Amino acid sequence: MQNSENLLAGSFGTLSDLVRCHAAERPAQVALVAPDGKLDYRALDSLVDTAAAALQRDGVVPGDRVAIVGATSTAY
Repeated sequence: MQNSENLLAGSFGTLSDLVRCHAAERPAQVALVAPDGKLDYRALDSLVDTAAAALQRDGVVPGDRVAIVGATSTAY
C-alpha cells in the first residue's frame, strides 16, 4: 500500500485511495466535521467501504459514473 505523500505526488489517485492512506497513517485524526458530529479517518474509511460494497452489490462497476447528493451530515 502506498502512503498519502506518494499518492499525492502521482499523476492519478482516487479520493477513496487517499482516505484509505490517511486511515492507515493517522486513523484517529479528524477527517470530517459536520453539524451532527465528527468522523475520524478510521470511521470515514469504513463508511467508504460500506458505500462501495453497496454500489457493487447494485451492479456498479469501475468506469461507471455515480452522482452523489447528500445533506451536510456525517450520515451522508
